[in-house]
Amino acid sequence: MGVIRSAGFFDFVFTMKSMTWDQAYHPLILALLESFWDTTNTFHFPWGEMTITPFDFHMLSGLSFTETPVVVDNDLRTGDPEVRKLLGPVADTFSPGQKHVKPGLLIRALDDENLSRKRRVRIILLLVINSFLVPDSGADTRCQLRYLASLKEPSKAGQYDWAGLGYAQLLISMRRACRQRDNDVAVSITGPWRIIEVLPSDSHSCLYVFSLLHDLCFCLQFWAYFYLRPLAPGAPSAPDFPAIWCWTARRSRKSQDILQASRKKICTMNVNEVTLF
Repeated sequence: MGVIRSAGFFDFVFTMKSMTWDQAYHPLILALLESFWDTTNTFHFPWGEMTITPFDFHMLSGLSFTETPVVVDNDLRTGDPEVRKLLGPVADTFSPGQKHVKPGLLIRALDDENLSRKRRVRIILLLVINSFLVPDSGADTRCQLRYLASLKEPSKAGQYDWAGLGYAQLLISMRRACRQRDNDVAVSITGPWRIIEVLPSDSHSCLYVFSLLHDLCFCLQFWAYFYLRPLAPGAPSAPDFPAIWCWTARRSRKSQDILQASRKKICTMNVNEVTLF
């Protein structure tokens, strides 16, 4: 875990791993997205505009922004000697000429007792990056090999701006989701915020079924808890980092009830109930 910590992912991974399904309020997230405008990257609420800032993203996710951009190598493919050098024998099981691999192959490689420590950490970080920060938008999620260029020395991976990568993908994903207008088409939030697929249970109604959870939905949800106090399940506990730890409430109502209640609270909230700094 020391290498994971030095790579800058410890707080993030530990927090996301600790979150549970019954802490997720998908309808609240949907209600928030209904107020998001892709032309400004802000929420347009009755009292004014707000957005998730880079500081908010850092405090909630535990990832830090840096001045060094993430390095990618779009020429890395399965079958390349460099990929074999970085990942070890598991590279021999990949179909040649591909820029991505199935995560299951990488996970099975971790069972190899002879796998070196650096390769093991490199595989874990590659899985974390592709699973949480830039997951494939398709149904068959794959790990992109191009991020191996930033993982050649795992202990130095923390110098790269992983928070910037995740924050940018957040905005892109929310912009895609807020444009959904056809109830016959599934809505999915990709990237680190590929957290839900909203499917209509009835094409002639506004009922939604929340079918896919990805961990970073909690950042958007807890951002609302901090700034939009009527949406929070209660008062936060003592300050903590990442700030998600300030709440431990579980959901207790049906999704549709939460959706209607969240919409009503957003529409009737006034500026005095909003946390502004």
